[in-house]
Amino acid sequence: MDYTSKMALAGRVAAQKMSKRAFNFYARLSPFTLYEYDTDDGKRYSYRGMIGDADGLTFAELETLFEDLSRLLP
Repeated sequence: MDYTSKMALAGRVAAQKMSKRAFNFYARLSPFTLYEYDTDDGKRYSYRGMIGDADGLTFAELETLFEDLSRLLP
């Protein structure tokens, strides 16, 4: 998939809607880009960056992942 700057902006906006713990984890990542895009099954998220790459996550899956990863940081 070719990601656009519009998808990246939508990803940043979506990140602001996450739980505080998940958003704080997201805000600490650099370099990192979160993308939001529409599918027949609803919105999905992909990311590229320092924690690797992932595609096709739901918002709930993404938020849970970030919350879980945040617990690994001091």
